[in-house]
Amino acid sequence: MSARPTTRGNVTYLDHDPHEIPAEAHNRRRTRRQDMPSVTRYSRFSGKAPPLSLDRTADYVDDYYSHFCCPVCYLWRPNGESRAVRGCGHVVCGSCWDSWAHTHGQGPRGNRLTPCPVCRFEVNHEDTREVDFRASRFNSSSVVTKRLADRIEQLKQENKDLRATLNELRTNVTILEDQRQALLRFQTEMAEIARDIEGMAIDE
Repeated sequence: MSARPTTRGNVTYLDHDPHEIPAEAHNRRRTRRQDMPSVTRYSRFSGKAPPLSLDRTADYVDDYYSHFCCPVCYLWRPNGESRAVRGCGHVVCGSCWDSWAHTHGQGPRGNRLTPCPVCRFEVNHEDTREVDFRASRFNSSSVVTKRLADRIEQLKQENKDLRATLNELRTNVTILEDQRQALLRFQTEMAEIARDIEGMAIDE
């Protein structure tokens, strides 16, 4: 049986046991590298859809998709408050990244190298990107299926039209080939007539 929804702050956790839900901000401290959690621990909070066995669709998981758990401060952050480090792929909240970059970044301001707070992979600010965790709401049995069905019908009609055009071209090619053969026969007959006329002139 699925766990009951739990609300903590402004976030609703739809399918997680209490011990799996990060604690409130005041119960957490900023962590050093050795205290940081394993990335695999939060794999089920990383934006993947719930398993089909839970009988949940995209319509029921807005909070699931639009929030992520920062591996540095352990807080659930809404969409738009995240930075992804290109190269290693780790995602941290914007607040943690700014603070970390300010204290650990090295080099000139326009090109400061900052180690990833999770794995220490060094990047500059241009090598980080904001991540959008939102999932589009749709009813796959109506919107997506209808769009795909319409596209299939469109392709079928295009295929039908192309086949008709191809058959017409094949017919025209056959007609042209018949005309070419008729012209060759006519040229042969004209050459024979010319030889006959030439022979008659010589005899006279």
